[in-house]
Amino acid sequence: MTTLPNRSTVVSNIDFLNLHTFFDAMTLMYRVTTRLAAQFHTPADMAAIRAQQAAFAAAVEAQDALAMIATNREFHAVIARAGRNPYYESLCLRLLDEAAACSGCIIPPLRIVCRISMCRNMMT
Repeated sequence: MTTLPNRSTVVSNIDFLNLHTFFDAMTLMYRVTTRLAAQFHTPADMAAIRAQQAAFAAAVEAQDALAMIATNREFHAVIARAGRNPYYESLCLRLLDEAAACSGCIIPPLRIVCRISMCRNMMT
């Protein structure tokens, strides 16, 4: 996302040559926030994580791409929140927002369906 001077916010162009660095950052952020959430979560956090996972599963079942993008973001956001580190949480949210802004062109539906299986395995 880019905010133009005296104008509105627009979606930035995707830098395909450096896209791997974005995925590296996302992978690292998922690992850090998940580890912290495993260490510091509360029963309320687990309920919120399970609720978001169920919402994501419903979006996949409905094949609703926009809902998949939104619920995927919220799923990872509640995990980051459960880690109790506001610095990692804000960085994670920034990366998630960038991913959501261009997910239609980066994450094909098949990859999203595969990710839900991984998320279900993590929850058990």
